[in-house]
Amino acid sequence: MEMKAELVFIPIPEIGHFQSMLQLANHLVSRHHALSVTFLNFSAFFASAPPPPAASSLPGIRFITLPQVDLPQLDDVSGVDCYLISLQLLKPHIKHAIQTHVLASDSTQLAGLVLDPVASAMIDLAAELGVASYIYFPSGAAMLEQVLRFSDLDSQVSELPATELTLPISVNPVPRRVLQTAVLEKDEDGYDPMLYLGRRFREAKGIIVNTLTELEPDVAELVSNRQYPPVYPVGPLIDPPDRTDDRIIKWLDDKPAGSVVFLCFGSRGALGTAQVQEIAHGLERSGYSFLWSLRQPPRVKHALPSDYTNPAEVLPDGFLDRTAEKGLVCGWTPQLKILSHPSIGGFISHGGWNSILESLWCGVPIMVWPMYAEQKLNACKIVRELGLGVGVTENEDYIDGRDLLMIYTDGGDLVKSEKLEIGVKRLMDGDNEVRRKVKQMSDTFREVAMDDGSSFVILQQFIDDVFTEIKK
Repeated sequence: MEMKAELVFIPIPEIGHFQSMLQLANHLVSRHHALSVTFLNFSAFFASAPPPPAASSLPGIRFITLPQVDLPQLDDVSGVDCYLISLQLLKPHIKHAIQTHVLASDSTQLAGLVLDPVASAMIDLAAELGVASYIYFPSGAAMLEQVLRFSDLDSQVSELPATELTLPISVNPVPRRVLQTAVLEKDEDGYDPMLYLGRRFREAKGIIVNTLTELEPDVAELVSNRQYPPVYPVGPLIDPPDRTDDRIIKWLDDKPAGSVVFLCFGSRGALGTAQVQEIAHGLERSGYSFLWSLRQPPRVKHALPSDYTNPAEVLPDGFLDRTAEKGLVCGWTPQLKILSHPSIGGFISHGGWNSILESLWCGVPIMVWPMYAEQKLNACKIVRELGLGVGVTENEDYIDGRDLLMIYTDGGDLVKSEKLEIGVKRLMDGDNEVRRKVKQMSDTFREVAMDDGSSFVILQQFIDDVFTEIKK
């Protein structure tokens, strides 16, 4: 009788992380008919769990919602620490759910836990259950290396005052400021949650990363490094978008191919009124058509941005009237669906890894405007090393690496409208080296996902390793 195996996925309720893990699950169950996936979902006090898709639409995948837990007052701790505390309180419920819904089955064997990076403390639970634990890392290999080497980098940065340092996986030295705060700022006890997670990563049975060797060739350094668990670069994990009609798509349908610049800053991206007005003036002066996903900053710490009831209240007087023919300001948008539309010619983004992969998949050049998390490192990688995008800087020579000043929301300075106007024109230039490179990478993305493509082969290797592990 054929062995049936089940992987239990433990995501965190952040839409980018959750959707990326769901794409991984889809690829796994579609590749092997004897493999199934169970998601254990929970809500934290500052983020609601994304609603799971209809079960019937995802054969081989099921969703179990964990009980709500009462959390202490956490106003003064980071979002990562909030999740760590939530998961620790949820551990008994997670164990009970696995015992009740998976281990109790006579026909399916628990093959292991697949953990969001922030859920890596559940490695201990996997050990209790006697199964393997795998980390699913939704960012790129450069960030993965940084996390794995946080302890070493912490010492290096503390001892060296240099403004740049070398990461083995990076072709060029990177500015000190692109490192995560874990190696720059710690509390009085020397603790940072990212340092803790970096140590836990090394205990996993394997690490699945949403990248590809053709995009980050130096990921081979991680794959071959025996100090780390096996690393599986299986990206890009992108599912084709649903192209149903809606108001935005109909608006885009009336625009010429490649004529619209799309602005969207992720599920947590929101800018203050002063910066919004600078963007508006820059867009208007650029003369290009634009689609702008404009979101309101949260009023409560850790909460998510929301749509404006009346966006005119933060935009320059008369802006919406003057740009009525060329622009559309909206709230939340289905990003991949927009990027795949032929009228989109450029993308201004916060530079989250999912957004970068989606932009490259669709062949749309990107302007990277890093705001939080690993986005500063992403910008450095995509713009400086790979030449697949342009940056928001004080110097137009950023693309050549001569000026790495990145302006982001926690920096205090504004990106002035004049700089944005120049950047938009550079981004939307119909024929430039960045656009040609992006088109080539888009073709490569599709090739690696095909049968016998590099990512296809590596994902199959992961599946084979899972089944080998449970036979031991």
